Amino acid sequence: MDFNLPPITKKLLIANVVMYVLFVVLLPNIGSYLALYFPFTDNFAFYQIITHMFMHGSPMHLFFNMFALYTFGSMVEQYLKERKYAILYFASGFGALILQFIFLFATNYNHIENLNLFVMVGASGAVFGVAAAFAVMYPNLPLMIMFIPIPIKAKYLIGGYMILEILLGLRNSPTDFVAHFAHVGGGIVGFFLTRYWMKNRFRID
Repeated sequence: MDFNLPPITKKLLIANVVMYVLFVVLLPNIGSYLALYFPFTDNFAFYQIITHMFMHGSPMHLFFNMFALYTFGSMVEQYLKERKYAILYFASGFGALILQFIFLFATNYNHIENLNLFVMVGASGAVFGVAAAFAVMYPNLPLMIMFIPIPIKAKYLIGGYMILEILLGLRNSPTDFVAHFAHVGGGIVGFFLTRYWMKNRFRID
């Protein structure tokens, strides 16, 4: 395993782990203010738009997001270089929260009081954007995942996962607390932003 990570990916991994330990494990009362609440509800603050991307609900939530960031982030950053990679990451995170907010409002406009109960944490939207970028850059690269003993091309594996997220989001089960449309929003931004950059890759920045 190569731990010689490019700088932005390394900093993101460290920041997410440090934030989890500090504000979830050691200082959870402060950490609760760093999660993202629905805009203009009682607990919302603008800084949460950034801080929620570095908060996670459990060790497994943190592990899977960081494993995906480690898996896809290094190659994406090496391709895009630091500035564009950082833009990709945070733009995908913003796209994630925007689509999730739109979905929540559309499904609760007759029950606005329900929006006070919404809270979101995690780097998943940003990481989905990085994964979508990876699929655009290396569509035919075979990937292996647990429980499936055969390699699957990146475009099928990541594209299929996006379709699954859409279906789970539309199902909108009351016992499902995953922000599926945040994942979709991050993936959409990552896909189109990377397509645009690749199409214009010979232009001078």
